[in-house]
Amino acid sequence: MHYPVSLHNHFGHLATRAGEDLLSAAADNDRQLVTRGAATAVMAPREAYPIPKPIPGGEVTGFGHLLNYSNQAYNFTFGLDGVNQAQNWLFVNIILYSFLGLLAATFIYRWVYITNNHLRHLMTMGRWVDQRYWMYNRSTFWPSIKRNLLYAPLGRVRHNREIQLSQAISIGTLPSRFHTILLGAYLICNLVYLLVLDWSVKNHHSAIAELRGRSGILAAINLIPTVLFALRNNPLIPILKVSYDTFNLLHRWCARVMVLQSVIHTIAWAVNAMESGGMHQVHTSLSTSTSYMWGMVATVVFGFVLLTSFSPIRHAFYETFLNVHRVLIWIGIVGVYIHLDKANLPQLPYVKLVMAFWVAEWIWRCFRICYHNVSRRKGITKVTVEALPAEACRVTFELKRPWR
Repeated sequence: MHYPVSLHNHFGHLATRAGEDLLSAAADNDRQLVTRGAATAVMAPREAYPIPKPIPGGEVTGFGHLLNYSNQAYNFTFGLDGVNQAQNWLFVNIILYSFLGLLAATFIYRWVYITNNHLRHLMTMGRWVDQRYWMYNRSTFWPSIKRNLLYAPLGRVRHNREIQLSQAISIGTLPSRFHTILLGAYLICNLVYLLVLDWSVKNHHSAIAELRGRSGILAAINLIPTVLFALRNNPLIPILKVSYDTFNLLHRWCARVMVLQSVIHTIAWAVNAMESGGMHQVHTSLSTSTSYMWGMVATVVFGFVLLTSFSPIRHAFYETFLNVHRVLIWIGIVGVYIHLDKANLPQLPYVKLVMAFWVAEWIWRCFRICYHNVSRRKGITKVTVEALPAEACRVTFELKRPWR
């Protein structure tokens, strides 16, 4: 079909005008977007938490099969959706800096204490008048600190005996006043860090996901002092001149906090998973995800260790408790490692550090045992067992090297 030339020109003119209108509208839209972007850039707040944040090696993976993609809780059952990573790293840095600050303060105190004792020793080597100088306190401040804080019992009377529910059952001893303040501050800080969430969010699944992320990262960071304080050859003992009993007290409370945070982490994940697809979704995730399965194994193992580590059970079967305790803790740490590694989560270096501490301590322990008991010139240590009356025996060790 052929149209007149005038009609062709008319259609061409309309097409040209339509194209110009489209280009003009696109240009106006671009200008609006640029203006809006500039306004957003001007009005946008600065980084709320200007701290370095470790970035995962890639996208979070290993969450298994999902059943219900249309449920509102679907996006919050895996990955980092709803998790406030910036705030998580902020609290982790606060914990690390607080721990390092406490170590530095303890080291400075011990250094001043040792220096003062050395100067006192040097000054008392002369005349008797110099010795009498140290018989009296020259101020009331430091003796008051020692009497009311550092060496004071929790109450008015020193509790140097265990608290006994009966003649056969005891539940441990009360900590000193200073240890109570230290542990109280530690517990309160962890509770605050755990509960500082965005409670105003309308979607409660997002708040639960944020709780899951917060409790998980706090449990991971608290795993470090839990293991470090339990080591017999803890390097902090000779450096800070703090007894192993004190570190053992701190170890028990750090472990309790870590286990409770692990349980909260697991429950928060399970709540969103059940909201998404019920118990079938929980079972499917645990059976199809290596990360979730080993995370659940670690939580169950840590919970069992916590229940069996109370004083009556620990004292009734101490040797059995100690060996089972070590084996289960290793299983739990391996479970946490696989859980983080398969999910590609950035907390994996924490677990690697814990493993490095423990392996290094065992290597050092074996080296010391071999060094003090084996000699190329004197041979190995000899043990003599001598029977004594009343069904007793004397065990004598002939060490090849002196044991300090």
